[in-house]
Amino acid sequence: MDYRRLVEDLFECMHRSRRPPFPEEPEGITRGELGILMFLTHRRDGVSAGELSRWLRITTGRVASALKSLERKRFIERRRDATDRRRVLVHVTEAGRSFALDRHEKAKRGMERLLRRLGERDAQEFVRILKRIHEMEPEEDGNRQLDGGG
Repeated sequence: MDYRRLVEDLFECMHRSRRPPFPEEPEGITRGELGILMFLTHRRDGVSAGELSRWLRITTGRVASALKSLERKRFIERRRDATDRRRVLVHVTEAGRSFALDRHEKAKRGMERLLRRLGERDAQEFVRILKRIHEMEPEEDGNRQLDGGG
């Protein structure tokens, strides 16, 4: 199989697509900011900026910028760690949690519409392939730190 040609076909298809399959982010919030909110809401509230950078695979500079913006929006707050006063931890506020949960629900509804349009067999195959990709070990090519975009 000519995998290079398959990649070119995939990229061409993605390029011609009029809109992404997922809803656009609302004005005023970036994907990086939303990623941080989702992480704090669904995974673990009360983490350091360094932990966010490692878990989300975005640069510390991008995390710092996103945290400033989220703080201005009152979606997060930074507090000293009760057990180690030298550490500052990031916590999601109730407004941030509510926003993240609302966006998560909208994304789920959008994905459900997309999967319904694919039909049962193709939708199951699509999810099976995504799970397989997720289970595969990443290749060690030095590109582990990703820029979060946004």
